[in-house]
Amino acid sequence: MASCCLATVFLVFTLLLPSGDGQPHLRTPGDVIVPALIPIHPAGHVPFTCGDVVPATSLQLVEAFLFALDVINRDAALLPGVQLGGVLIDSCNSPEIAALEVTNLLSGGSGYLGDDKDKVVGFVSGESDQVTAAVASVLASTQTPQISYTTTSAALNDNVLYPYLFRALPSEKTHGAVLAEIVKALKWTYVSVVVSDDVYGSTNQRAFRRIAENNDVCISSTQTVRQNSTDADLDYVISVLRSKQGAKGVVLLLQMEAIQRVFEAAMRAGVSSQFQWLGFGVKDVLELNNFDSVARGSVSLEMETHEINTFKEHLKTLNPANYTRNPSFRTFWEQYFQCDIFPGNGAFGQNCTGNEVLDENSGIDQDPLVLPVFNAVYSFAHALEAVLSGGCLGPVSACVAGKGARFFEKLKRLGFVSVSGSNFRFTPDRFAESVFDVLNNKRMPGGTFAMTKVGRYAGGILQLNPSDVYTYNDQNMPVVSTSYCVGTCPECARSDDVIYIPGDVIIPAAFPIHSGQSSSPFGCGALRSKAVVQDVEALLYALDKVNADRDILPTIKLGTVVLDSCSSGVKAVKDASNLQSTGKTSRGDPVAPIAGYVGSSMAGESRQLATFLEGLEIPEIGTCQNSRLLTDRSRYPNLLNTVSSEEQTVNVTIAVLKRLGFSYVSVVNSEEEMYKLLKDDFVFAANRQGICIATEVEVKRFHGSGDYDKTITSLKEHAEKGAEAVVLFLPSAQARSLISATSRSSTIGLFTWVSALGLENDNAFFSTNVTLKHATRGALRLETEVAKSQAFENYVSSLTPGQNTRNPWFKPFWQYLFQCDLPGTVAKYGRQCGSDSRVVNFDFLDDGCALSTINAVVSMARGIHQYWRETCSTPGLCDAYWSSVGRLQEIVEKIKAVSYTDESGGIFRFTPSGDAAARMKILNYQRQSGGSYAYKEVGTWTDNTLQLTPWTVRAYAADGGERRPTSACKDTSFCPQCTNVPSSKPTGINATRNVFAPITDLESLWGLLVVVAAGLGVAIMTIFTCYVTVTLQSIQTKRSSTALGYLLLVGILLMFVTVVFFVIEPTDAVCGLRRAGLALAYAVCFAAMLAKIARTGMARPPSSPVMFVIALLLISVQVAVSVEWLILVPPKTVYTVVNKDNKVEYIFQCAVRKESLIQSLTYVMFLGLLTLIFAIVKSTRRERTSEIICISNSAWLTGFILVAWTIMHTLGATSLKKEHWRDPAVCIGLVITGWILLLFMFIPKLWTLARLKRRHHLRKVNAENQRRARAVSHPPRQNIVNGNATSRSRGSDNSRPSQPPLYGDVA
Repeated sequence: MASCCLATVFLVFTLLLPSGDGQPHLRTPGDVIVPALIPIHPAGHVPFTCGDVVPATSLQLVEAFLFALDVINRDAALLPGVQLGGVLIDSCNSPEIAALEVTNLLSGGSGYLGDDKDKVVGFVSGESDQVTAAVASVLASTQTPQISYTTTSAALNDNVLYPYLFRALPSEKTHGAVLAEIVKALKWTYVSVVVSDDVYGSTNQRAFRRIAENNDVCISSTQTVRQNSTDADLDYVISVLRSKQGAKGVVLLLQMEAIQRVFEAAMRAGVSSQFQWLGFGVKDVLELNNFDSVARGSVSLEMETHEINTFKEHLKTLNPANYTRNPSFRTFWEQYFQCDIFPGNGAFGQNCTGNEVLDENSGIDQDPLVLPVFNAVYSFAHALEAVLSGGCLGPVSACVAGKGARFFEKLKRLGFVSVSGSNFRFTPDRFAESVFDVLNNKRMPGGTFAMTKVGRYAGGILQLNPSDVYTYNDQNMPVVSTSYCVGTCPECARSDDVIYIPGDVIIPAAFPIHSGQSSSPFGCGALRSKAVVQDVEALLYALDKVNADRDILPTIKLGTVVLDSCSSGVKAVKDASNLQSTGKTSRGDPVAPIAGYVGSSMAGESRQLATFLEGLEIPEIGTCQNSRLLTDRSRYPNLLNTVSSEEQTVNVTIAVLKRLGFSYVSVVNSEEEMYKLLKDDFVFAANRQGICIATEVEVKRFHGSGDYDKTITSLKEHAEKGAEAVVLFLPSAQARSLISATSRSSTIGLFTWVSALGLENDNAFFSTNVTLKHATRGALRLETEVAKSQAFENYVSSLTPGQNTRNPWFKPFWQYLFQCDLPGTVAKYGRQCGSDSRVVNFDFLDDGCALSTINAVVSMARGIHQYWRETCSTPGLCDAYWSSVGRLQEIVEKIKAVSYTDESGGIFRFTPSGDAAARMKILNYQRQSGGSYAYKEVGTWTDNTLQLTPWTVRAYAADGGERRPTSACKDTSFCPQCTNVPSSKPTGINATRNVFAPITDLESLWGLLVVVAAGLGVAIMTIFTCYVTVTLQSIQTKRSSTALGYLLLVGILLMFVTVVFFVIEPTDAVCGLRRAGLALAYAVCFAAMLAKIARTGMARPPSSPVMFVIALLLISVQVAVSVEWLILVPPKTVYTVVNKDNKVEYIFQCAVRKESLIQSLTYVMFLGLLTLIFAIVKSTRRERTSEIICISNSAWLTGFILVAWTIMHTLGATSLKKEHWRDPAVCIGLVITGWILLLFMFIPKLWTLARLKRRHHLRKVNAENQRRARAVSHPPRQNIVNGNATSRSRGSDNSRPSQPPLYGDVA
């Protein structure tokens, strides 16, 4: 009502004003009209007059408005059949002129067509807050929407005065929250804040403080800059900032003028590199002034800027010679280029050349307000299309008329992709959704400094890599951006408060009520407001409930000591140790015996505290943390948890996949330890349940867009083979980046994303990212049910600072929550707290952890109660309770056995592993009835039972059409690894297992038999080799090919040794030896046989060394092939899990395709075939016929055995469904081949050696007899030679030639 009255008064007032000098306006005809108020000229010195200058900014805004209309009218998909017109009004930046022109247009007054007033759907306006307010007041009475492309001021937020005002820019009250997110991303923990004393400063200070303190950021000092602050005041602000050691980061919640004054004070103080400034608009201040000496490394938050290339090209085409649409264009042209368009009739004395161009070379850079103008015009177009979507009979203006409320609602709810590529929509308070660029003042190659884009904030998501943000030291060198407390920081320190509630038995609790300090493990930082409610107050509430329940420890009162761990496990253990050793609190209060601890909601603290308490036989129940690192009960036997573990989430994921029939999936995980462990758990469980893993991809911490594209390419390859489901173990940001990459590779609709970690129910994000929304369609997400207690919320709502005296942290929490100062406290927020305030925002204070704390206390009490009943017959806790042997394990078992209805109405119980039983929802990202997409619950997991009907799950093709979700291998040839064999080692299995178990296992008799056969072959071969060597030394023989014989023996030995590798249980090394040894053994044998057969029968055969070298060269080819294979595909063991006699067993196998093993023998088969061909050809020769026959028979039989075991290994085992026959086939083939070669190639040599040995003996006997006969018939004569008597015998050995050697190829 007030707005209507005000608008009426304003309208009457403007009608009484003079009509002015008739400011020119430009009209573009259309079916509907969108007028635009743009200050083409500045305001004149006299009211209702305009200046003469046409600024470049004004020219760009006018052309942007006209160009946007033209683009929309040329777009066949937007408003088809509707012409969008416009009226351009020069407001001269005057509220009076603007109000008058709007009134004239809406009333059909002077200067406007009478029917235009009925075609107006909304106004585009800009300029100052005063002009915007004046126009909005006039439009309020006519219910006409207005979109401002310049104003962000909170002064115009009054929905009563300006109910139809929209803003095409983000609200300035979001600056504080975004700056806090930047501080959080940069990991600054100790900062200073400089704030203005206006609405902008106070609004953004509250937003910044709320987010910063909730993320453990300590504010060292808050300094205020007032409008009337003097230079001395600002010098004092700089001196305070300099006194805060370590607080390098300074957050500026100031307008531009105040930022400039702060920088001026910093220059006066000689500040160089001590500060890194962070604020909105810092870039504009640095562009206007040279503050590089004090602002190096500054971080500036700026509105999104995006050059519209088509608009830039449009400006270049404009020339006064051929452009007459804009009446003020020629005036601008002459003023800007300082030339006269018409010769001899101008004020500048020089003619325009005609070569002038509106581009960067002439100083025309796209104005930042061009994009908001585009978005404003497009907003009206999209809203109009939404109104007309139901059809229109007659003129468009008639269809829109009378539908102002509907048009207004469509405008509020629209969403479209802006020309910048970002998603544009209005927030509930009718501002454009926040899209900001993050800039960093960096040194350029030339030594100058300039603002460089390093990040972006859009859709509530900050994309900023801290390593991209630089600051600079005194030597002007870039250094890491840091801001943390150095030394003692009183602002962050907290008193060592403690809560003590007396009782007969004590259950202490260690909660992270304050954040920690990087400088000391015992220091405390900012208050964690959530911990005050969902930890401390929940524990006190549960303690009251237990003590009031006569069914639980009726004669025993429970008490507590609440310790503040300050988010440090070291401090938690120290405080617990002091409590245990002294039996007193830090205030000196004596405590009763301690029965158990309620642990922290932080995994690190719980782990350290559990390790300490184990030695004292004291149980601990953790709250609200489900880290995979705490699930090892062998390390933490006394630790239980009141939330479900992440390991249970893995089990639920497996159950969902099996229910949907997914048997072939890909897995993507982060490189962080927690995600890697969960991935290992998933792979292990998946293979136990018959789900095959197509591929495992790890995402690095600093994955770039190119890396994500490569990941999608890899996943696509397997998805085309059937692995459409991709299971994600990723942080949310990485999951979004991965899914967004599908749009760049045109794979939207190919994958079904399945995640218990990574996909969040972030509808705000999806609604501002159309690409991600489309890529996520059909995704499955597991969500733990967040149960809450209404009774506890009522309890907290009843608390007040004056009444709640047992919680020393409640008053600071209250002051922070309501941003006010309580009586008797140091003034911090500038206003007194009201007496009627109540805690009502439980979504902010409790994310489901309060019930976890309550259940920890109740389950501890119930477990103690049960153990007390069984061990004590007295009202109190008897000596037997404290001294019985094995009491820790018994108490833990009693606690694990509890089952009761908790405060949320659900059944609470522990699993056998000591974690709370999971209660989860299965959500599917589906299309809703209105065409939008949202997560829909399609199933639940409760009491270890999955409730899910597969047909309720939806998947979507690239065009949005529904399809049935599938993920199964399309053809076994596509996925050879899917032999029910897992892809990684399970947790807890190490290399100490008995690899020789298959040999000693009587049930696997084949292994023992082939090893015995191979061993017997090695023994016979060794005896033969020794016999041959000794025999050859004792007789004279021509060893024509002895070296080749020895080489063949080495090949046979390799065959027998390789048999052992195929029998023992595989390891990575054994798998490598299998692959290398098999082919090498065959290659050595065939190469030796080929060399021997090739040499046989030659007229002048090559020497033995030459043939030996040739054989080695033939072998080297196979060595190269094997080495390359081992490098490209490193050997790896995989396992399957079987349940045998109620005992889990792991069956290990080598991760190698059966086809690959056979393919590695291709060269060997070629050598065998070549040997056989040579044997056939040479069989007609007469020389060494027995040798040729032996080689020929060996080649035939060896080739036959090779083909036989190859067929059994590849085809027979599969067709007979005897997969476990593969390795025995190889082993038997090797043993038979070795024995064939031994029998056919070397056993015949024994007869040859025996014959040669007899011949050699007979020749020696004959030679000796001949020598003796000659000695008897011809006695020796004596001669005198030089006086010496000599004898000479005709039969002397020296006088006769040596015996011819014995020939024979014996080896």
